[in-house]
Amino acid sequence: AQLEINLRKYYLKNYHDPAGFDIGQIALGNHPIGTLARASFQPFNTGDPIEVAMCLGVVLETAYTNPLVVALPQVAMVNGDHAMPTTFLSIQSDESRHMANGYATLMACLESTENVPFLQESLERHFWHQHMSMDTLVGVVSEYYAVNRPWAYKDVWEEWVVDDFVGSYMNRLAPYGLKPPERLPDVARFVEDMHHSVAIALAAIWPLNFWRIDPMGPADYE
Repeated sequence: AQLEINLRKYYLKNYHDPAGFDIGQIALGNHPIGTLARASFQPFNTGDPIEVAMCLGVVLETAYTNPLVVALPQVAMVNGDHAMPTTFLSIQSDESRHMANGYATLMACLESTENVPFLQESLERHFWHQHMSMDTLVGVVSEYYAVNRPWAYKDVWEEWVVDDFVGSYMNRLAPYGLKPPERLPDVARFVEDMHHSVAIALAAIWPLNFWRIDPMGPADYE
C-alpha cells in the first residue's frame, strides 16, 4: 500500500494533468464504478482464512496480477510514464510470495478429498468476481485510456489467464480433483467485448468521472 500511496503522491506533484489523484479514494466511493471495485475488494478480507486465501493467493495473485502489474506497465512505458512500471514491477516481486502462500494453502487443503468440493466452489466464485473487475479495469485502461496501445487485452488475457493460470497452474491440480473454472468459456466470450461496453458507459456518464483522458485522434478511427 505504501508504494501505491507514494506513486499517487508522485503523480500529484509531477504529472502533467494530476486531476483526480487528490480525490481518488473519496470519488471512487461515490462513482458507479465503485460498486464494481467494492465487489472485487471486499472478499480480500471477509470470510474464513481459506476463502480469503483462495480469493487472494490463488485467483487474484496468480491469475490476475500479471495482466495488472506486468502487462499494464508496458502500456505506461510506451506512453512516457516510467514511474508506474518501476513501482508495479517492484510490487510483482511481492506478488510472487503471495502466490506461493496461496499455493501452499491450497495444497494443504487438498490433502483431504473432502475439501475439494468447497475449494472448487470457492474457485468458481472468485474467478468470476475477479474476471468482472480485473478484466474490465485492465481492458479499459489499456485500450481506451492510452494513446499508444502495444497490445489488445484479449491477447494478454489468453497469455496470462488461459495459458499460464489455467494451462500451467490449474492443470497440475487435476490429479487432486480440482478442475479449471467451469465458466471459463463464458469469461472468454465476455473478454471479447465487455471492456468496450464499459468504456462506452463511462463515456456516457462523463460528468461523474473524476479523471480526464486524451481525446481521440485520427489514428483511433483507422
